[in-house]
Amino acid sequence: NASINVIYGQRKVGGNVVFLQTSGTDNEYLYMALVLGEGEISEITCLYVNDKRAYLTGTISDNAQRTVVSTDQNFYDTENSESLITVEGHFGSDTQASSSLLGETNSWSLQHKFGSIPNVQALIKGRKVYNPNLDTTKTGGSGSHRQNDSSTWAYSDNPILQTLDYLRNERFGMGIVDSYFDTNFADWQTATDVCDTQIEPLGGDFFNITPFGIGFGDATSANTIDLMNSNIVIDTSRKAIDNVKDLVRGSRSYLNFSSGKYKILVESSGSASITLTEDNILGGITVLSKNKNSRYNRVIVNYINPDKNYQSDSTQFPPVYEDPELIVTADKFETLKAEDG
Repeated sequence: NASINVIYGQRKVGGNVVFLQTSGTDNEYLYMALVLGEGEISEITCLYVNDKRAYLTGTISDNAQRTVVSTDQNFYDTENSESLITVEGHFGSDTQASSSLLGETNSWSLQHKFGSIPNVQALIKGRKVYNPNLDTTKTGGSGSHRQNDSSTWAYSDNPILQTLDYLRNERFGMGIVDSYFDTNFADWQTATDVCDTQIEPLGGDFFNITPFGIGFGDATSANTIDLMNSNIVIDTSRKAIDNVKDLVRGSRSYLNFSSGKYKILVESSGSASITLTEDNILGGITVLSKNKNSRYNRVIVNYINPDKNYQSDSTQFPPVYEDPELIVTADKFETLKAEDG
């Protein structure tokens, strides 16, 4: 009765073991079926066994078997010249084939004894999602995506598209029908574009963007990044509304229901003005500003760090300087009095 997680964006995850069986002399072969997440996912990037990466003979493709290369020092038997691991990936489409690898087994019996079960994890590029910006049938859209044909969808780490997918999904999400959204998903298109806005990181320095995150592994150089990305594992055993709150919070957005439609707005830069006259005033006016004790002077962020094996990490801004002189420089002015004269 274990729940199946939903992976949006890219994360390193374990999974639910749903089948185990041994075969061969002294049960030397272990067959394991592991459910990593809801499908259809985009990619299984890497496989880890007991926290060691297994280097495979090729990319893990949907419904294809891979073994480890002969140079793998952990999972290749050089004495007998054979791979100790065979993996067959299935990406979770509605029409996926059954496993030919597990077809080699018989039903698992309680008579089998196990020394230990390996800890298997994988780096996953998660669910493919619908993007109305890539749908030619929608005003403002251009591309082959179709809102009710999941075979046309693609991987995305955009938090707005992930939220839209979760709201619409009938199997693990809210199951909200299309009539409760604008026909063209107009505000969802706008919010998606806001999150995809390219920004220059603080200082403008070049940094590495890789399949494993920023500054990790083989890389290409870039000097802009998306305004907001989301790499999240959704626990489907939680209340759906709580998962929606997490998705919305991570995209700095507001989800509202207006005139029978679900709409979304991402907080962004802009301007607003209103003209007030004496006719608008009913009584005395009191103008209040925030007390200095209620203002933030530092932001501390907790996040999953790809550079630390996808474990929880934290960072803060402004950074902590060991040299007091650097604090003065970072604060721009040594004292407020010096600036005020």
